[in-house]
Order: sequence, then C-alpha cells, then structure tokens
Amino acid sequence: MTLATHIVIAGAIAKPLMALNPIFAFLAAIATHYLADAIPHWDYDLGSLEERDNNEKQRWNFSRGSLAGDLAHAALDGLLGSAFLFVIFPPTSLDIFYWIIVVIMGAVLPDFLQGLYFFRRPSWMRPIHDFHSLMHTKIKLGSYPLIGIPFQLTIFLFFLYFLI
Repeated sequence: MTLATHIVIAGAIAKPLMALNPIFAFLAAIATHYLADAIPHWDYDLGSLEERDNNEKQRWNFSRGSLAGDLAHAALDGLLGSAFLFVIFPPTSLDIFYWIIVVIMGAVLPDFLQGLYFFRRPSWMRPIHDFHSLMHTKIKLGSYPLIGIPFQLTIFLFFLYFLI
C-alpha cells in the first residue's frame, strides 16, 4: 500500500483521538498500517530491492543505482499523504501540529522498519518483520496496475471522505 494511503487511513482512524494523548494517535496509526496491509492492494515496485518475491531473501542492492530513485519515490509518496493531513487539519495550534506529526510517523513506521530490516537483518527486528509479513496480504496487485491502482485509489478516497 502506498505511504499516502497509509497516512490518510491513519488520519481518519485516529481523528477521534485528536483530543486525547498523542501516544494514542501514534499507536492507532501503527495499528492501522498493519490492518490496512491485510487488504489486497497495489504497491509500486522498488527497483533496488532484490528477491521481491521471496520475503526471506529480500535485501537492498546498492549497486543497481536505483536506490536514490526509490527513496525519492517513497519521500514524494509520504509527502503527498502528509500534505493531505496538513491541508485538512491546518495546524492552528501546537497540539494539532503534534497530532499530525505523530499520526504520520505511526502510519509509515512499519514500512520504515521493514526497510531497515532489509538492510542488515538485525535479530532484534525479526519479530517485527515476521509480524509485518503475517499481517500483509498474500494477494499482490502490484503486477496488475489496471486493477490495483483504481482499487488503491478507491481505498484512499474512502478514508479521505471520513477524514474530511
């Protein structure tokens, strides 16, 4: 699932928690990431990730020259989702600003941790990786963009509606 979609979903689900402690919004955003990943969805291809079909052998390939492009793509994706939250909830106070930041951080943290795991595979991250893999749908729509992209857009717009 794209980072923008994760951020919009997290914002919609964590919106009722806005008046509470930001920790609750952060935890809700993390939970929405894992729950949203259980829905069949489209993912864009990361050209610098080897063995995309075998989760146990995935590693970053720094010699391919596409890592910078992948990072730029992910950053643009995350910025798009973040922009939606900042436009819908203009930070009129420091509390709202903090709420937006913790929701964004919680929404993208699981994928960020996956990226770190594929770099060095530290043993302490193995349970996090295994949980992410367990929660992630086995129905991959990445190779079916004519189905996956409209479905991803539908999910995005559905949660954007509830966010607004």
